[in-house]
Amino acid sequence: MAADAALLASHGYPTLALAYFRYPGRPNQLQDIPLEYFATAARRLATESGVRRGRVATLGYSRGTEPAMLVGAYFPELIDGVVVYAPTSRAETGFPNGGAAWTRAGKPIAAGSPIPVERLDGPILLLAGDDDKVWPSARSVQEVTDRLDAHRFGHPRQALVYPQAGHGVGTFPFQPAGTTVIHPVSGGLIALGGTRPANAAARRDGWSKVLEFLEQL
Repeated sequence: MAADAALLASHGYPTLALAYFRYPGRPNQLQDIPLEYFATAARRLATESGVRRGRVATLGYSRGTEPAMLVGAYFPELIDGVVVYAPTSRAETGFPNGGAAWTRAGKPIAAGSPIPVERLDGPILLLAGDDDKVWPSARSVQEVTDRLDAHRFGHPRQALVYPQAGHGVGTFPFQPAGTTVIHPVSGGLIALGGTRPANAAARRDGWSKVLEFLEQL
């Protein structure tokens, strides 16, 4: 997400691309990652001089959608908006060896437990493709919106599901991208689903929606 952070910064939004595993100084596996790590980053970002009124949003893609929503849910005083691409609606297992991916106050967040999005204290924007072959992100978008409706969520929320788009639904447009990629951890080929034209159209439309979302915070 470093390129996304740089592009957002070019639009005037101080941005922090946060590494949380398989990076120097971070755990080698996606397992038992404390949400407090993300909360600390949010507090630090809020102090940057260019952050308007100290308002901070999280943006996550795929597995990154979990902490993007979880930190907003468990630290709502820190997060003013959430953007998620190809999301899940639940806390998934650790990778690659299972267990809990995330912890809060030293306790694991049970794999398979719904993300309590109703605790968010700000708007949320969800983007997915209806032909996602990595996981059913379009269904997760519906599950998230159903949960928000059930809890009478008091903030704006927008759900965008793009036809014939896959897991490559984001982020910024006008970049070459296929529908099959080499997994950055396992090294194996994975099918993302969707078609190149549909993914490109989703990225073009979705990116403009993300910029509108941030402008309105």
